[in-house]
Amino acid sequence: MRIARVLVSMCLVAVISACQSVKEDRESWLIWTSMVTLLANPSEFDKIHVRTMGYLADEGGPVLFLTRDHAKGFDVSSGIPLTVPDGKLKALRNSGCFDKHVYVRGRFVVEHEYVGKSINVQEVSDAFTRKTCWGED
Repeated sequence: MRIARVLVSMCLVAVISACQSVKEDRESWLIWTSMVTLLANPSEFDKIHVRTMGYLADEGGPVLFLTRDHAKGFDVSSGIPLTVPDGKLKALRNSGCFDKHVYVRGRFVVEHEYVGKSINVQEVSDAFTRKTCWGED
C-alpha cells in the first residue's frame, strides 16, 4: 500500500510539472464565438484568431454588424471593422458577399477597449452557401 501511494504521488508530481511547463500561446488559438461575445468582452479575445458570423456591409470599408438592421441603421456600437490586406478588398467587393450574412475568420485586435476593435481578415465565406468570398492562399 505504501508503494502504491509513493507511485501515485510521483505520477502526480510529474503531471503537475509537465502542466506548469506548457506555455499558454493564446495567439495561435482559433475560437468560434458570436459577435455579441466579441463586442461585450473585447479584451478577452485580443490577438486571438476568431471565427464569427455577422452581416457584412460596405460603409467606406468592410464592417461586420450583428444584423442587417444594425447595418441599415449604421449602429457602429454593434459593428466591428474588418481589416483586409492590400489588394484583397477589390476581390472581396467583387465576390458578391456584401449585404449578406457571412462567416469571418481572422485575428481580433483591440487598440483600445472602447473604440479600436477590428478583425484582421484571413477568410470570408457566405453563411448560407458556405462559398468562399475571399481567403488567403
